Amino acid sequence: GTLSGIAPKAYLGVYRVFRLTASGARTDVIFAAIEDAIKDGMDILNLSLGIDSAPRDMAAQYSEVFRRANEAGILV
Repeated sequence: GTLSGIAPKAYLGVYRVFRLTASGARTDVIFAAIEDAIKDGMDILNLSLGIDSAPRDMAAQYSEVFRRANEAGILV
């Protein structure tokens, strides 16, 4: 038979948020990528950004954009 992988018909959307330097990703760029994923109709959003923990003010900002994603039916 033919090997097809674990999710042979999956569509992956890739949203680049990091620059080519080691300066990290800006919050506004991350939020824009999440908004693009919402507009593109993604089903699942996985953020692997390498952040140990976000300051409380950033956590509130992230919770708002994650809420919008959840309302659009995206599992975050």
